[in-house]
Amino acid sequence: MNTCNRIYPTQLSSIEIKLLKDKLIDPVNRYWPTSSIAFESLKDGSLPLSLNTWYKYAKRLGIVRLSPNGRRKKRVEGIRAIRPNQIWHADITRFITVDNQVSYIYLVVDNFSRKILSAFVANKVSALIRRLTVGEALKTFRGGEEPIVADYRWRS
Repeated sequence: MNTCNRIYPTQLSSIEIKLLKDKLIDPVNRYWPTSSIAFESLKDGSLPLSLNTWYKYAKRLGIVRLSPNGRRKKRVEGIRAIRPNQIWHADITRFITVDNQVSYIYLVVDNFSRKILSAFVANKVSALIRRLTVGEALKTFRGGEEPIVADYRWRS
């Protein structure tokens, strides 16, 4: 910028600097990151400059890019219970051991306390096993006993 073109042949011409500045302050590209504007210009061939050149000239011209408010999505809170045993979750987790044995871990968990009400390990997925784990969780809930944890390998 305002240096001798013969001594600094790689600097941009005043026309290129004006085009770069116009693209950076354009209201259409108001919230675009500098990298997106640079790659768009590279793609359409209007200003084929490297990304570092865009950053350097934006800094020298004193152009600060705006970042939009609320750009990131808000984290949505999942299902929450307000008291124990209000909501239960049933889950099957697939677990592969070092010797390539596949086991399925059936769990019934209380949402409020995260207490495991019933657990079961089997070699296959089965609705009968799920029914048994829910039944065991109901027994635990009604009787106030400790959770029943079964470690039985279901035979195919």
